[in-house]
Amino acid sequence: SPRFIGTDENDGVVALDVGRSEFILLAEKENFDTNAFLRKLSATNGTDIKNIKAINLFTIDLATSVAFDRNDSSFFALLDSSYSLFDGSPTQSFTRDINIVKYAAGGTQVSIKNISTNQDDFSVVIENITNTDVTVIGGYTEGELAGNQKKGDASTTDAFISTFIPRDTNSTTLLQFGTEGNDKVIAVASVSENKFLVLWSEDHTDVNGLLTYRVSAFSSEGVMLSKEP
Repeated sequence: SPRFIGTDENDGVVALDVGRSEFILLAEKENFDTNAFLRKLSATNGTDIKNIKAINLFTIDLATSVAFDRNDSSFFALLDSSYSLFDGSPTQSFTRDINIVKYAAGGTQVSIKNISTNQDDFSVVIENITNTDVTVIGGYTEGELAGNQKKGDASTTDAFISTFIPRDTNSTTLLQFGTEGNDKVIAVASVSENKFLVLWSEDHTDVNGLLTYRVSAFSSEGVMLSKEP
């Protein structure tokens, strides 16, 4: 039967992921500012298990995606924050940054990982690679990620993916890709333990600036296997 979830404010669901016995619902709550919150519900009857976390940084906090790890022992939430990090310090150059927040299954915050440039950065999706501990983040940025160069001018966005193993922060890879126009990651799908696919859009190929949608293959190490346009 339908289940209504919300508050007396304007509420918007943005993502969910299904575990073996429970699922996580990630949403945005609109009031004076935008506050991201997480809620765990039963997969069998839709009843609340726990309102895990309300996140309010006194700025605009945008929840974008959520994913269990492969053992359901923890889960990750993507949160874009404007101007303020979790400890109250400002983001890099006072711009929008990406936070990857890891939680234990019961909802206790374990760690926070940050992806940022000196411009606005936007997260879209988080996905685990089949039968591995590798996690993939997909999004787009107006700046230059560490070790990368901007494809277009300052007015454009580049697509990017990041792969990492949660227990080993030194394993993180960042790859910025795309055209000289505006490029954005739309979705990520795991194909096998060695490969995943990225659906992304660009507006550079079409002479009228219309969107062209592309699917590119990547190795689980974050290496692009397809040829860039």
